[in-house]
Amino acid sequence: MQNHVISLTTATDRRQHIIQEFTKQNIPSEFYDAITISQLTEVSKALGLRLAESERLSPIEKACFLSHVCLWQKIIDDNLEYMSIFEDDIYLGENANNFLTDNQWILDNLIDMDIIKLETALEKTHCSEKEINYGERCFLKLENWHTGAAAYIISNKGAKTLLHQIRSLNEKDYVPIDEMIFDKFLPRISVYQISPALSIQSTFLEADNPTLASDLEAGRIEHRKIRSKDPRDLKHYFKKIKRSIGKRTFYTIVPFD
Repeated sequence: MQNHVISLTTATDRRQHIIQEFTKQNIPSEFYDAITISQLTEVSKALGLRLAESERLSPIEKACFLSHVCLWQKIIDDNLEYMSIFEDDIYLGENANNFLTDNQWILDNLIDMDIIKLETALEKTHCSEKEINYGERCFLKLENWHTGAAAYIISNKGAKTLLHQIRSLNEKDYVPIDEMIFDKFLPRISVYQISPALSIQSTFLEADNPTLASDLEAGRIEHRKIRSKDPRDLKHYFKKIKRSIGKRTFYTIVPFD
């Protein structure tokens, strides 16, 4: 299993944190130099996307989006079966090495998967009742939106599907990368949620005083007013209302361990 961590070359503290997280469980990993704002137009064009033209995302959100897509392209170009993708503000749970050092467990249990979501935002979400057990964790089909794209495994098939989908988008169709994968495209791909989650972002684990605050949140706040004026977001608004009803009934929180 190749484990890639998206990180700016200048983020020395975060990189040191990641090195400590992975090495203490003897998990091999490598940094993927995050796309910078100055590279947006060039990289977006090279990938065949209209993302750089979008006014719906902040420059930081666009750079994050492209960093993920570049890794999807890499799994295809390198003809890899699977790849795990992380952001540099995550913590790993116990025995994460059992899932990140080889991929035989996927071949044995989840051969149909496009993506396995490894993290939790400690918010209520909807998963299938049917479980696939492996070790001390289980896998459930993700049925509805679950925040975050900071830790997931993607298959070659999943990367091809997502790339095909995003290349058909116009500049007004873009949303943040986690919303794109785990909400907008969720009905079109096979996504499993691991529970208990084996990863969590600092923002959720240390909510009152995160050690590694999210760089994306400021950008999202900056663009919320812009997006709220877009008629496309009325649909998203009503979906949020529907989810809020579900959260009071059959939604559950994926724990972190």
